[in-house]
Amino acid sequence: MRRPFHATITTKNPTASARVFAEAPSSSSNTTVLTSKAPSIGRSPVIKPLARRPRNASRNTKWTPELDEIVLDLRRGNRTWEAISHATGRSTSACSDRFYTALDPALKNWTPAMFAKLNQMVENGAKWSDIAIALDAKIVACQNQWRMLGNGKYRIKGIMTTSQSLTWAPHERELFWDAWIRLGDGLRKLPAAERKLNWKDFATEVRTKTAAECRSAFRLLVNHALKEAPGWVKLETASFVQETIKVARSRKRLEIKEKKLKSLAAADLEALNADDDDADLDDEDEDDEEMHGGKEAGGATGSRQKMTAWTDEEHTKLFEAVERYGLFSGWTTIRNEVKPNLKDDEVEAEYYHISGVATKPEVQEDASAPVEIVPLNKKTKIHGDWTEHEAKRLSLVMLKYSNMPVWMRKAQKMGVVPTEDDYDILFRVNRGSTMPKRLSKKELKALEAARLGRRKGRGRGKKFLLKEAAEAAEAAERAGTGSGESTGSRQVPAQPQDTFAPTESTDNLSGDITEKGLLWNPDRILRLRRLVGQQQLQERSGHAIDWSWIAEHIGPGFDASTCITKWQTLPENSSIKVEPARFWDEGDIKLLEQGILSYGNSWILIQKNFLPERTTDSIRRKVSNLQKKREELMADARATAVALKDKYPDLDVDETVKTTIAADAHSVLWGRLDALLKKHRQENTNGVYGPKPK
Repeated sequence: MRRPFHATITTKNPTASARVFAEAPSSSSNTTVLTSKAPSIGRSPVIKPLARRPRNASRNTKWTPELDEIVLDLRRGNRTWEAISHATGRSTSACSDRFYTALDPALKNWTPAMFAKLNQMVENGAKWSDIAIALDAKIVACQNQWRMLGNGKYRIKGIMTTSQSLTWAPHERELFWDAWIRLGDGLRKLPAAERKLNWKDFATEVRTKTAAECRSAFRLLVNHALKEAPGWVKLETASFVQETIKVARSRKRLEIKEKKLKSLAAADLEALNADDDDADLDDEDEDDEEMHGGKEAGGATGSRQKMTAWTDEEHTKLFEAVERYGLFSGWTTIRNEVKPNLKDDEVEAEYYHISGVATKPEVQEDASAPVEIVPLNKKTKIHGDWTEHEAKRLSLVMLKYSNMPVWMRKAQKMGVVPTEDDYDILFRVNRGSTMPKRLSKKELKALEAARLGRRKGRGRGKKFLLKEAAEAAEAAERAGTGSGESTGSRQVPAQPQDTFAPTESTDNLSGDITEKGLLWNPDRILRLRRLVGQQQLQERSGHAIDWSWIAEHIGPGFDASTCITKWQTLPENSSIKVEPARFWDEGDIKLLEQGILSYGNSWILIQKNFLPERTTDSIRRKVSNLQKKREELMADARATAVALKDKYPDLDVDETVKTTIAADAHSVLWGRLDALLKKHRQENTNGVYGPKPK
């Protein structure tokens, strides 16, 4: 039975509507007969039903544990989404999205290999439907895993990848970076003031992209070029690119303001010359020919002021035009009607000035006072160009860590290879020394301990040690400053090894110094807090903190133990539970095989009943790594066999691949686990995977 709607009558004639209700017969029944006396010719009254009730009439859209339990219970009973919607009071789409994005048991079976495949397919610009088919999951589940789970552990939001995908073809990317190299080399021939990279030149080289497209896709191009680079290289390069873009915009904005100042100064000079010419014209000794020339000169020089000056009549026309056309219909129409000799921005600024929205900048009358800079329109988008020095820094990073063919050829030609000091060479030295000018007491202690090897000298108290360490630090700083001045304008910042001398025994050193001479500067500590905080969000889904992954993104030379030690020394972080590093022995492998045979890929049950000392993430990661190693070995073996096929035509490629896989222990182990998974699926018809297909 359909829900009856309420009817209303609308008519332009109030007497007609009153007559309609007056003549309507009254009855005790629920039905009401509506009659109208409106004339047959003309506009008849309109009967409109009330608007349809929205699907989710309740404003409270928060999902509670009770509602989640209802959805799970009804879903286990194979109830339809319509029935679940009636039981929960939510729409069918909301119930479906909630189940597939948060409550589906299959979400716990996502492996790191699936996340890696999801990440790669999104980066390649694949459709969500194709991604869902490849991962055997729902589209909403893939999207939610990309947004939520990917933020912490498998990618860094906004840096390592973005929500946008790079749609450039491989040959377009090669052309762009080839143009970057050639244009960067060509800057040396230009004057120092003109050594800038212009986006229009890149559009000319790529041919299929405009300057705006090259500029907007630049960050994605950098991320794609450093796809296989270490994590700390990606983070540092992304920060450098972002800072450089801001600096280039500020530089361009300042250049535009300087041009406006010069034009205003030229206009003032012309007005001053016009006043002098008018004064000369008052002399009666001037002949008519000179007077005529003076009038023409005065009219030419004073034309700019006459064009930009506003009268009361023009202000009235401006208000009338804005009232007639509106603020958002386009200032070009208003400008053409009121003052066509100005620009749209000037007319808009004048309207806001006279209407009181914005204050008009005052003109400096004192010649000695600094000239006020004319503010730019807030809607104006400024895009600056990169200088030669900025382009060289990014090119050096690409030469060392990019795996694109154009950069690999250039690096091989120049003989550029990655080194252990790349962090200091590429980022720290160029940004200036990140060492604090005044060392804290903790750093002074560590400095003294590293220099003396933690030997307590007799008669030396704490104050004496701190004083001596401070004097040593000041002497080193003066020596570094003196050497920098003696070498000219180029100044080499002090390396961390120069200040903190590594010793053989570093067990008792502070967390700021490690046996490799690594330095925990404020940037790295902030990054450590951010990365650990992002991964802590995944603990609710059974993901443990991957300290090796964090160490990779902190900097070169850092390991998991260094990051754990530093994290525990930070305030309010000493109580965190750190999973100890444990190797998989034969006993663990046997327990894993028994767990897979009993529960399949339900890692939570395997961890609870067979491997309680390990986390679900470590179990899942072990299985995923075995599968990944087998796939890599199979790909390498097939590529080698295909290459040998030309030399040995009788070689069987498939048989060679099988022989290679059978000789590898990891591949054999994965084969056993895969067979157990298939056996579990065949035996358990009503298990986690649902009924057995017919």
